[in-house]
Amino acid sequence: MIKIVTVRKLKRGSDCAVVFDSGESVVLSMDLVLEHGLSKGMELDEETLREITNAQRKIKVKSTAYNYATYKPRTKKQTTIRLKERGFADDEIELAMDFLAEFNLIDDNKYAENFVKEYIIRKPSGEAKVRSELYKKGIDRYIIDDAIENYYPNEDCYSLAMKAAEKKIRTIGLRINESDKYSKKKRNSLAAYLHRQGFDWDVIKRVVDEMLNNEQ
Repeated sequence: MIKIVTVRKLKRGSDCAVVFDSGESVVLSMDLVLEHGLSKGMELDEETLREITNAQRKIKVKSTAYNYATYKPRTKKQTTIRLKERGFADDEIELAMDFLAEFNLIDDNKYAENFVKEYIIRKPSGEAKVRSELYKKGIDRYIIDDAIENYYPNEDCYSLAMKAAEKKIRTIGLRINESDKYSKKKRNSLAAYLHRQGFDWDVIKRVVDEMLNNEQ
């Protein structure tokens, strides 16, 4: 048996510090303290203490997942990685992910949909670039395929490339002397940039030709 020597509410939040005669202590939610009637002088057997601390771990993993997932949109992979970094076990993480899904707090399909719509506005890019960014965030390929098919404006790929080029051409012009403003160096620099942004070479050639011809 282990004896409680003090139960003290922490200054921040609603958790309590429970200190035992062994010198050990645990931080528990106020709900658990009240549910089990924990108080000074109370004795607990090891099994009961283990059940209480396990219950606290479940509360903690859920609250950690909730805070992370509601701060800004997250993917399942991002959330899983964060929980692993916080030291939670696989079964605890699974519990937290089920909790988030139950309350529609995490949804990779919705995340991918919103990402495609918002990313091309913030940073005009080709389909390949958008796919790559979604993949980095841990989105399954079939979800990426659906999001691209339904929300990437392939018919506007040229206009997106033009927008990306317009932003880039100003910096290229600043770095190259007036005498070689329309040199191969400038053309290659713009083409390479558009390729990194995920545009196809046929679109890139058309945009580069038009942008540089317009500047002359």
